[in-house]
Amino acid sequence: MEPGAAPVQTRKSGPETLTEDELPWLARYEFLKEHGYLLRPRYRPGWTPSWKTNPRARPILCEDWAVIMPRRDDPRNHVVPLLDILEDNVDDEKLLLVLPLLRDIRRPPFESIPEALDMIQQTLEGLAFLHENQFAHGVLTCSILMDARGMFPEMWHPR
Repeated sequence: MEPGAAPVQTRKSGPETLTEDELPWLARYEFLKEHGYLLRPRYRPGWTPSWKTNPRARPILCEDWAVIMPRRDDPRNHVVPLLDILEDNVDDEKLLLVLPLLRDIRRPPFESIPEALDMIQQTLEGLAFLHENQFAHGVLTCSILMDARGMFPEMWHPR
């Protein structure tokens, strides 16, 4: 624990629990505040999640839980855009995340070296962008998708 930092209580996992990566911000909250910097409410000592005080609120829709992705206008941002968040009409415990229709990068296979190099360049740009913005990523081989509208103007999935 950092000198002067309040002890952190361990809670069960869930959106109301600060992650291991967030704990350093909690420990620095007062220090940064004294120097004129205010962190998100989530990092305040004694923070109570906003959705706990408002029973109609959904955690993923609250600022003190949701991760805000950096600006879309950065040309290195190749992250799949989140188009909308809908409350599930069947199960009120679930949310539906609306994403564009994308295709696995491995099908169809690349037909030329420039195609493969373009994919590699975009992947490396995207990784650099994520790292610069303090975002983690998982296994890349199964999560690289592409917008295939240029290849399949009629789409590949029935409308």
